Amino acid sequence: MPEQARLSSYAQCLVSVAKGELSSFGGVLETDTRLRSRIYNVYLAQLKVADPGNSLGWDMSSDITSWPWSAVFVSWCALAAGATAGDFAMSIRHAVYVKAAIANARADKGTFRAWPIDSYIPRPGDIIVANRGNGSVTYDEAAALESYDSHGAIVVDIVIKDGKSYAVTVGGNESQSIHSAQIELTSKGTIRARAKYPFICVIQDLKDRASADAREASGATSAILATTALPLSFRGHGTFVYDAAATIKDYGSAANIAAAMKRAQMSHAWLRIHGTNPHDAATIAVTRGLISAIQAEGINIAGWGWCQGIDPAADAKMALKALADHGLSDYVADIESGHNNALWTISEIQTFCAAVRKGLKGGFALSTFALIDWHEPQLYRAAADYVDAFAPQIYWFNYPDAKMAQQFHRPNGASYPLDDPASYADLCLDDWTAMLHGKLKPLILTGQAYWGESKFSQASADAKLSAFLTNWHDHNRIAGLNWWHFGGGAGMDHAMIEAITAAKLGSKVYA
Repeated sequence: MPEQARLSSYAQCLVSVAKGELSSFGGVLETDTRLRSRIYNVYLAQLKVADPGNSLGWDMSSDITSWPWSAVFVSWCALAAGATAGDFAMSIRHAVYVKAAIANARADKGTFRAWPIDSYIPRPGDIIVANRGNGSVTYDEAAALESYDSHGAIVVDIVIKDGKSYAVTVGGNESQSIHSAQIELTSKGTIRARAKYPFICVIQDLKDRASADAREASGATSAILATTALPLSFRGHGTFVYDAAATIKDYGSAANIAAAMKRAQMSHAWLRIHGTNPHDAATIAVTRGLISAIQAEGINIAGWGWCQGIDPAADAKMALKALADHGLSDYVADIESGHNNALWTISEIQTFCAAVRKGLKGGFALSTFALIDWHEPQLYRAAADYVDAFAPQIYWFNYPDAKMAQQFHRPNGASYPLDDPASYADLCLDDWTAMLHGKLKPLILTGQAYWGESKFSQASADAKLSAFLTNWHDHNRIAGLNWWHFGGGAGMDHAMIEAITAAKLGSKVYA
């Protein structure tokens, strides 16, 4: 029986990608515009770029009901997690990658190796393949075939229920959607054979296995070194400013804002310098005045802006010009694919980030979702090649909820307490750390200092912020801690600013 290994960073990323697709599209029918667009405009489009010479091609019928797309789903997940066409035989047919994986196993080479189900214990990141319809192809027969009815799905977890072990899988084109299933295991941990839809093989994922431990240690060291090299505007305690004019109105003057930040021991502030469009001259003038007042108190400034993704090159050009217009050099891109009609692909993320990085004089961070497993993690993993840090927006509301507690556990196996802001911060930071294995970057925690969204009251926001300040103490695992946002509308009321000031966050020891 092939040797079992610790889960590699690639396997963890593959699991994260599959779970992310399930979270976003689980139960959405293939004929629904959301999933149909995902299949054609993301899965097939990106596979065509990654493997343009594929023998079967990627140009499928526009009638989504006329062809099975489950192999496309598995192939795209492998690609999105970081595999190449040389690693995995991506195809519109499961039979193609199964044949290649069996050949790898028999030759004792290759990244993905297929084994008979009674000779290998599946792990998260592996792929289980079975017959479909009336098929009865065996492992030995599959070694020579490239076309037969079959279905493959990615193993995302191993669970125990009622005394039995199951491999939890995520697959595409299951009931015309993306679904999760449970496959019963034997007492030895191997897949239990079945008469209907008999299994063909389990494909062992060996990508990154040999260097998993070395890369993990190297990645952790690199993240520590990267933190020390971050610009001061990305380190320590700070805040977002959404609307300079509205915040000045709240505090009476730019000088009062700067003084309040200083009193709260803030060492950085992130001011909005563009939205989906550039700011007009009057808005720029107001924002520059606030920048000057804050800088006069010795507080470091970065500019931030929302990035829609319709034209990544144009977004990058706008960001760089906005920095110049405001006299700043450090930039934070707010990229939230799937929110406010923003839609990004891996190639678009790479185009945007490469252009910003090339033209940027200072630091580059990316602000986005908190629980990254549920929000296309492959996009942000791609961005890790360009940015200096990530700033997850850890808005705790009433999280973790029951669904989160069921899916996620602490690295030591313990549960995350429900409805607890400190617990939610741990959950999100753990999730980000797992997603970035091998590409670790410093993290800047953005906490919730606002209310009004999702029927979250001001009183609840005050109480949750106070609970976070009281119960969360792991500042040494983050490069900085900042807040959304510093007044102007439903943000940072008097109780919050007083609690934050009393916590003396500027004196905490950060990574």
